Amino acid sequence: MAARTFTASEVILSGPLGARNSRAGLNIVRGRIEVPIASSLSASDVLFMCRIPNNATLVDWYVRGGIAASTTWILSVGFSAASGDAYPTDQLTEASLSANSLASTVSLTTSAVGGWNRAQTAGSAMAIPAKLSIVTDNWVWLTATCGGSTTGSMSLDLVAYYMLGE
Repeated sequence: MAARTFTASEVILSGPLGARNSRAGLNIVRGRIEVPIASSLSASDVLFMCRIPNNATLVDWYVRGGIAASTTWILSVGFSAASGDAYPTDQLTEASLSANSLASTVSLTTSAVGGWNRAQTAGSAMAIPAKLSIVTDNWVWLTATCGGSTTGSMSLDLVAYYMLGE
């Protein structure tokens, strides 16, 4: 079966003083996906969680969620290639980023809210802060990719903190 894509049902932007759009300074974006009971996700399904502006500096992130089934939900967290083009790069380190640059394995378990953040991936993930650059788009998508098949009711939040301006 070919990989499917899903886009977050809710994307909330907040910036200084609760601004509803990105501007200079610290900004926060959250994407949320809820998968209904008896639905299934397959290995390599991509969840487009939230997006941040091109040339923004990612300073922190976390993911949390859970599954109401007797299984573990395995995900990787990273970035999407823009419109089939190359993945974004980090202008600070000149590293090319991928679909698992933030975390190669995140495990969320049964009926409990689990979480994962950059501190838990130290030494195995990309350097933070990272100034994100992509050639063909104005936005860089942060994604979660399913590591295996999962069935049940699931929810996932991805929150990213980023800076705009010099």
